[in-house]
Amino acid sequence: MLLIYRHILRELLKITFLMLVLLVSLFALFHFLEELNRDYPANIKLSYIANSIPYFIYMLSPLAVLLGSTIAVGKLTINKETQTIIASGISINNLIKKIYTFAFIVATSMSVLGEFYGPFFYTLAKEIKGQALLNQSFQNFSSESWLVRNEVFSNKKIIFHIKKTIEESSFEDISVFEFKDDILVNYLFSKKGYLEENTLKLVDYSSLDIKYDNQLLYQKNLSKNNQEKVYTLSSNQIFSLTNDLNTLTLIDLFERWRYLNSYGLRSEIYIQEIMSRISQPLIASGLLVIILPLVLNMQRNTSIGKMIFFSISLALVFNLIYKFANTLALNIGIDILFSSLAPLVLIYVYVIYIFYKAKKGF
Repeated sequence: MLLIYRHILRELLKITFLMLVLLVSLFALFHFLEELNRDYPANIKLSYIANSIPYFIYMLSPLAVLLGSTIAVGKLTINKETQTIIASGISINNLIKKIYTFAFIVATSMSVLGEFYGPFFYTLAKEIKGQALLNQSFQNFSSESWLVRNEVFSNKKIIFHIKKTIEESSFEDISVFEFKDDILVNYLFSKKGYLEENTLKLVDYSSLDIKYDNQLLYQKNLSKNNQEKVYTLSSNQIFSLTNDLNTLTLIDLFERWRYLNSYGLRSEIYIQEIMSRISQPLIASGLLVIILPLVLNMQRNTSIGKMIFFSISLALVFNLIYKFANTLALNIGIDILFSSLAPLVLIYVYVIYIFYKAKKGF
């Protein structure tokens, strides 16, 4: 590696690390201030925040790489080092490519490491907080859950669909489908339910008995019951129900997706999360390339403050577009892979244009 490139990489790593420390410190501070109003001991609050820091590092590392790389290149430009590098015979195109490569490698390395420690510490932090608040394991929940229970001896299969989760163990809009010999025999719906130890209890449920004549549906009996309906769940099912996506590694997400897909159940939320995590280094590196023409402005009429503001604004705008595209896809039935990849493809179409302009000398 050329000495010049080593110098650029060293500056990029140094400032990225400083930005990561700053971002994590701010997040930890605001998170701690948010916890001050909660009724549990201060030392537990500090322990909760301390164990949340590895997850903050994992979550904020792409933004830190984007900001750190932007500031590092901006600093070199202000000090006239990039002009000297270009004057030495290195083209702007090659310089941008090398900066992109460095940023991508750093962002990818941090994301891969984060997959090992992020979910673990996130879960640990939530359990510390939960034991203080509820004297039981505390978890967050995903917005939508599917569970499958097979009863081998009766040839019965029960599928649970939980649309919303509120608080730690309360649910809304629960649907239960009961199959016998792969034929739907009962549908049950409850607006509210809750988890108690190893049972799921449904309140004021409506039940629809489905009857057949020669395999043809001929009668439906709808009844409303003011009693509780109780289902016993296995530990694995409770684990599936009481874990949000942040507690899962990429391998766990893939296994959950494969499990649901094998039953033909909706699994788009897991695909969305998998694509989001995989694309983070690409997004951070791609946004950096879009910012670089401004940073490498040879007239030096842009301050570092403006560069930081522009970087954060661009990252936030893209994140909003990305979230909106995925939310829209989940609600109107657009293929989730398309909605996840489309914004990324748009970024890299523009990145290719940037490289083309750089090759032509802007």
